[in-house]
Amino acid sequence: RSQRSSTSLLFFYLFLLIISAIELRSHLSHSLVSQLPYQTRFLVLRSLLVAVIFALECLGPFKYDLHAFSVGGRETHAYRPLPQDEASQADTAHPRLESPLIHANVFSRLTFGWMTPMMKLGKRQYLTEADLLHHTWSRQLTRTPSSPSLIRAIAQAYGGPYLLAALFKCIQDVLQFSQPQLLRRLLSFADSYSPGNQPEPVSRGYLIAGLMFVCGLVQTLFLHQYFDRVFVTGIRVRSGLIGVIYQKALVLSNEEKSGRATGDIVNLMSTDVSRIQDSCQNGLILVSGLFQITLAFISLYDMLGWPMFGGIAVVLLSIPLNIGLARLQSKLQKLQMKNKDSRTRLMNEILNNIRSIKLYTWENAFTKKAIRYPQR
Repeated sequence: RSQRSSTSLLFFYLFLLIISAIELRSHLSHSLVSQLPYQTRFLVLRSLLVAVIFALECLGPFKYDLHAFSVGGRETHAYRPLPQDEASQADTAHPRLESPLIHANVFSRLTFGWMTPMMKLGKRQYLTEADLLHHTWSRQLTRTPSSPSLIRAIAQAYGGPYLLAALFKCIQDVLQFSQPQLLRRLLSFADSYSPGNQPEPVSRGYLIAGLMFVCGLVQTLFLHQYFDRVFVTGIRVRSGLIGVIYQKALVLSNEEKSGRATGDIVNLMSTDVSRIQDSCQNGLILVSGLFQITLAFISLYDMLGWPMFGGIAVVLLSIPLNIGLARLQSKLQKLQMKNKDSRTRLMNEILNNIRSIKLYTWENAFTKKAIRYPQR
């Protein structure tokens, strides 16, 4: 059986509950209780039954343990223990655990309700990550040993959640630009009740207000799902790259080690990998920015017409300035990385030859030389 509640059944019972409540409310508002008592009882009973079924479906096919998992007499985990074989049953200090995300239904995933036990025990728990990148990188070495692609390996390992995050961001952008359009429709509806105008139906006002609420709610949910998947992907890429670099550093030959300083490997694992992580977390902003600009121009053309092309001209004229600033920033970043590599290499040499420096009293000279790098 399924490990989580069915998404289709959850939405079916949710919509059925809403429809039953609306039907019951209409029945009570028209004072049909005395005229049709059996139908009233049927509607009440059906609404209660649908509410109970919806609540049971939200709980899941079975009630899994959301509380802390006790190891050695103390609570250390917010995960549910997995069935273990005979070889792993003896290792009680490191049990096999599974995340509550596996059993979380669609509403718990949208509202991050499954994280409640993890947040309660977050101070006493460590997060681990499987080494997915090593498997895909080995596949790239097997397919194209002469020119393996690191970007393709990262995309194969972590591309799925990243594409889903892009979809969430596009939907959030569309809903974000839908709010002003709905507000304009609501103001037009309110203006129809001015003297001399033909009033629109009241149901249209309720519909517009409901759509504004639903758009705001769905926009918030999708935006947080986008942030969740983007930041999780960035952390996975960082941990995977650090693991690959560490494994590569362990098997370097003596000839390769002689041409590389330890500080270079440290910079790769600390600085360069962090920049790749930031690129993963902020990479979709470029696509989202272009999409938002397109939506903004469409909205302006719908409201202003041809004069909106004056704004497009201003944006196009500002592009060369932004390109020049971006190139200058990239040049400064490269210079900063070069200085960091030189300083790390110098500090590594100082630590490796600290005895000779103390013997010949070269502390002041090397101290001045080490202080000079951060001032560049």
